[in-house]
Amino acid sequence: MTLLNKFTQKPNDPAPAFSETPEPDMRWIDLLTGEHNCPCFNTPLRDLLSLAYSAPEEWYGDNTSQDNDAFHTATDDILTHDFCRIQDRHFVRTVML
Repeated sequence: MTLLNKFTQKPNDPAPAFSETPEPDMRWIDLLTGEHNCPCFNTPLRDLLSLAYSAPEEWYGDNTSQDNDAFHTATDDILTHDFCRIQDRHFVRTVML
C-alpha cells in the first residue's frame, strides 16, 4: 500500500493484504536512481549507500566474525555476523530498504 493510499483508504474498505516486506520508501528510490551527488566528495549518493563494514569503527579485535549464536553465551567483547558488543555498547548490522 502506498503512503497516499494509506491516508485515502475509506473506513469500510477491505484491509490490504498482509506482507512482511514493506513497500520501498520513495525517498530511497529517488536517492538510488536519481543523480544526487555528495557535496563533500562529488560522488553519486547511490554509491555511498552501498558501503558495508566488517565491524564497528571502535572494534580492535580480529575482524573474523563468529556465528550469531556465540553472542548469547559470550561474556566479553564479541563480533558476530550481525551483532557486536564492545563493553557496554551494542551494535546491530541492518539492511535499509
